[in-house]
Amino acid sequence: MKRFLTIILTLMMIISIPATIFAAENTKDTFVLEKDELVNHDLFLGAGYIKIIGSVNGDVFAVGGDFENNGHINGDIILGAGNSIIGGKVDGDLRIGAGRVVIGGEIARNATVLSSDILLEKNSAINGNLNVLSGKATLNGFVGGDFRAGAENVLINGLVKGDVEVGSSTLTFGPDAKINGNLTYTSANEMLVPEGVVDGQVIRKEPAVDENFEENRKKAEEGIKVFHVVKRALSILSYLIVGTILTLIFTGFMRKTALTIQEKPLHSLGLGFVGLIVIPIAALLVMLTVIGIPIGIISLMIYGVLLYLAKLPVALWIGSKILKGETKPLLPMILGIFILMLVSFIPYLGNFVSFVAIVFGIGSYMINLRNVFQKPKDIEPLL
Repeated sequence: MKRFLTIILTLMMIISIPATIFAAENTKDTFVLEKDELVNHDLFLGAGYIKIIGSVNGDVFAVGGDFENNGHINGDIILGAGNSIIGGKVDGDLRIGAGRVVIGGEIARNATVLSSDILLEKNSAINGNLNVLSGKATLNGFVGGDFRAGAENVLINGLVKGDVEVGSSTLTFGPDAKINGNLTYTSANEMLVPEGVVDGQVIRKEPAVDENFEENRKKAEEGIKVFHVVKRALSILSYLIVGTILTLIFTGFMRKTALTIQEKPLHSLGLGFVGLIVIPIAALLVMLTVIGIPIGIISLMIYGVLLYLAKLPVALWIGSKILKGETKPLLPMILGIFILMLVSFIPYLGNFVSFVAIVFGIGSYMINLRNVFQKPKDIEPLL
């Protein structure tokens, strides 16, 4: 166990080194690349507010609350943000997922946008294709290739040199709308397309209707039921395997965790409840700093493993209460797992029992892990 914890701590230190190096360059919640600044490599950014006015000879990978580009990117922009303004010039592709996207600059190649609202301003230009999945899409600028959109509302008031394919509830055209290729739209209603807007063909497609919907629905429900049964069976089997392995390898430690539940029930329950709430919150708070991102991620991973294994001490305690004459913990562990899994099938009660078992288990683990480096004590038999 000591060796295991040492390995975990070492890995956390190693993984956090790259983040530490980067954080030394930018430790604030705001990142600004000034107009006279030049970056001659790919740029990886994470901040609440990011603004680029200078030049980047490489790709930009960014995650932030707000992102704004008014500089020159000699590569791609790959972005996840709450709000984003893409001005300046991008010599590569734009791939973005954001709440609101405003494109006012020039994209030399293609743009792929996932957002709730996207706006191409009048003087904007996307020289390649534009692919959009959004709640609302407004195109006032220039698209040199094809425009494909899946959106609730689409407004075209600019020039599209290629074809337009749209699936939407409403499709409207402004006075400056022009499509050099074909227009294909999928809608239950016929859209009004002003004369002269489309140089090619106007094609309307009906939304696909499943004629065998009711039959397919019943088959899907039956399949879901079978899936849940198989999932439950595999879950029980996998938990039995994990419990067996841990009991055989860490026999003494697992017996101590079960004994702790018996001897310190209130302590285990209270500490487990605190750990259940505090650990993920602390990990997320640590991740708000660039340095703490790898530590926070590892903490959440360990927390997930802890949640998964939390029922094992309770299972061993229950099984030991029933099989009082059994000196080895393996059979009590298996019996306890079966009992907990069977109880989990009971509506409402099963969820409550599982929650309580998890809380007890986390508390028991925390108490015993705290004492891992202390002098081991004699293991008393479970009564």
